[in-house]
Amino acid sequence: MYKKTKISLIILLFMLGTVASVYAQDYSSDSLAVRVYSDGSVDVEYVIEPDTTLAQVNVSLVGELYQDVIVVDQDGIILDWVINPDGIEVDSLGSTAITITYTTDSLTDKTGSQWSVEVTTDINLVYTLPKGAVLTGLNPAPTGISVIDSQATITMPAGTSSIAYMIGTTGTQEHALVLLNTAKSDVNNAVDNGLIVNEAEAILAQAIQAYQNEQYIQSEQYSTQTSESVAETEIQAAAALNPINEAGAIIESRRNQIDDAIIDEAEALLELAQNQYDEGLYAEARDNAIEAYDLVIDAPIAQGGNQTLLIAGVVIVVLIGAGYWYMSQKGKKQVQRPDTVQPKVDLDLVFSRHPNLRTDDKAVLRYLEETGGVFVTEVREHFDIPKSSAWRMVRRLEEEGIISTSMVGGETYLQLKAEEDEQ
Repeated sequence: MYKKTKISLIILLFMLGTVASVYAQDYSSDSLAVRVYSDGSVDVEYVIEPDTTLAQVNVSLVGELYQDVIVVDQDGIILDWVINPDGIEVDSLGSTAITITYTTDSLTDKTGSQWSVEVTTDINLVYTLPKGAVLTGLNPAPTGISVIDSQATITMPAGTSSIAYMIGTTGTQEHALVLLNTAKSDVNNAVDNGLIVNEAEAILAQAIQAYQNEQYIQSEQYSTQTSESVAETEIQAAAALNPINEAGAIIESRRNQIDDAIIDEAEALLELAQNQYDEGLYAEARDNAIEAYDLVIDAPIAQGGNQTLLIAGVVIVVLIGAGYWYMSQKGKKQVQRPDTVQPKVDLDLVFSRHPNLRTDDKAVLRYLEETGGVFVTEVREHFDIPKSSAWRMVRRLEEEGIISTSMVGGETYLQLKAEEDEQ
């Protein structure tokens, strides 16, 4: 009995050792690239070669809190995945190559005006720093470094590597431009979301004027105030929108259950709140919506109210909401495309010149080539990607000099740039 038990244990240990060995060789690393942005966010592209006999592959990722994760195989087909404590598990059966792209804010750190980025990996790593970044430290020595159009690309050896840098210096043209571009992006995003940011736009105009007059410190101050104003407006708008929706729902659900005079008064307050929201008076809209909600919720239920009326009220809410959405969509002004011709661009040449382009970047560029130019909203709808991801992509491609952007009817329009602009 003892010998049988001993033999069983030996066999079990051998099997566990074999499993551990196989697991450790799930994949081999092919390439790893990180692109750092001026706000500290980092886009990561990791290419691996999995064991084609395995159904799943567990991949360790650099950084934490992964956002906008996309996983595709060698043919660009999207693969299923799930985040786990050790990284990511991908359904990989039959794949010969897997590309994982994501965004993370956990690889960078800032102390004062100095930024740093640190990554530990088992293969060479390619860093791309923000435009205008000034290197202040490298560890260990890089295996390659190039600077094109004020943007550094650095290849570091396997192991732990760290890079310290500064994005311009306070009061300089470079630093002022970074803050100004950030402020412009903040305003454009808010406008695209339908927010009224008149105050921010006025401050931004002052920032632009100061920059053009080479008053860089003043431009930095105005740019910072612009971004702060946009952030405050977004908070106020969100704080108003929820009470407006809640007030509308409670009014419809209790219609015919409480006194008509109270319903009329609440509807008048709600209409006022909606008008104020459309005018950008978010604090006032919030207060009136809350008052309308409280007025209805505190009203006594009239005798004779029944479940049938309640259900009817809910149905009315749904129908009114659907009708409002239909009319709002129907009444939207259709923005005409600009009468411009997109230059002919050899995308294969573009891809060879920009090896760090992500798979989704290339897909969007192909889409632009096919359409001759599109609005950002069309890109989001066509590829079903979040607004934040779309704007990061636009910023990425614009910084690379691959696309051009213009404002048409309050919307951002994208086109490929001529090849000579990519030199």
